[in-house]
Amino acid sequence: HLEVFISDNGRSLDAAETADGHLHLYPNRNVGGAGGFTRCLLEMKKSAAQTRVTHALLMDDDIVIEPQVLERTYMLLALRKEAYQDLCVGGAMLRLDEQAVQFEAGAVWHADTGMMHPLKSGLDLRSCENCLDNEMEEYANYNAWWYCCFPLAAASDDNLPLPLFIKMDDVEYGVRNIKHLVLMNGICVWHEPFEHKYASSLEYYNVRNRLVNCALHSDAYHALTLQRQMLAFCLREITYYRYKNVDLYLRGIRDFLKGPRWLMRQDAEKLHQELMEAGYQAKELEALDMGFDWRVYETSRGDYGQYSSRRKRILTLNGLLLPAKGDNIAPMASVRGVHFYRRKRVMNYDITSNRAFLTERSVVQMFRSLLQVARMLAMIGRSFEPARRAYRAEGNRLMQKQFWERYLRMNQNNRTGK
Repeated sequence: HLEVFISDNGRSLDAAETADGHLHLYPNRNVGGAGGFTRCLLEMKKSAAQTRVTHALLMDDDIVIEPQVLERTYMLLALRKEAYQDLCVGGAMLRLDEQAVQFEAGAVWHADTGMMHPLKSGLDLRSCENCLDNEMEEYANYNAWWYCCFPLAAASDDNLPLPLFIKMDDVEYGVRNIKHLVLMNGICVWHEPFEHKYASSLEYYNVRNRLVNCALHSDAYHALTLQRQMLAFCLREITYYRYKNVDLYLRGIRDFLKGPRWLMRQDAEKLHQELMEAGYQAKELEALDMGFDWRVYETSRGDYGQYSSRRKRILTLNGLLLPAKGDNIAPMASVRGVHFYRRKRVMNYDITSNRAFLTERSVVQMFRSLLQVARMLAMIGRSFEPARRAYRAEGNRLMQKQFWERYLRMNQNNRTGK
């Protein structure tokens, strides 16, 4: 009862080795998860008469899954009542490093802030009580694409995902389409926790794609909301000496303000490469001019009592108004202001890959970033509403089959992988 559709964005798979009547391989442009999933949806629709595919199940390529999950999903759909023909089945995500701990079982997107809230996060499913709690129904308006099953009919020629590359593409498509979402114990996958997958480029995608979603689906998100969020993010990153992240975040806002026509014209592969190069690159510890000390790292992860008071850190802009003294080592994806208080340099260390990057205090960079933020405040005030209106008026063109076939170059050479 299963057909497997693979979008080979990396063009690294041998079609001859994967030849199978139920397995379909499509070399594709490297245009992110949204591009890969949409390519498969288009191919499913083309072959639906022969394959008799009724539902699309989107899954990430780096998950761990038990085969019984597919059986449960199939039986659930086969037994659904007539009133639930539009039923969507979501899979929870459990942590790959702590395999009994749940990260998320469905989520809520908040239209007033554009932010997401994971449901039932942190439950230890070795507990019977927690498993029972996990079955309690809560409102959820989307499920992430690590495991999301929905009727193929939903992916009509004018209702395809947006070309958001990565981040928030599943949120937008879920908010747009999901009406009945079922989540239950036993339908889940394991995935590496996101704190182990830090990348500076994500700061760009997070803000740009959030703004696209809000422009299309929210009347409660305003320019003032964006200005407040931008100030909070940029001031925090400045106190973390992550000046490149400020640049990427502001670039994400600037590109959103250019409107949907700009997004239609983008070469997503080239843009992503630029963003990767513009951000911080984690390196082998030996390549850094700062030695690693395990005791310093462990201290920064633990007790914060040794650090100066919160009030003093606020009054001195986290020590930026005081002389710097010494270096520190902090966890890359879960740093806090105390890790940078009066530090000259900080090693941002990832324990999983044993790699790190350095951020260094710079008064020149700080004032440069603050000036960029001030300019962006004015730009948002002028351009946010026109950009929102443009996405409302023309954003549906990004959802259409005609756009996607041109964007993926499906009529050129993708079928041969050239």
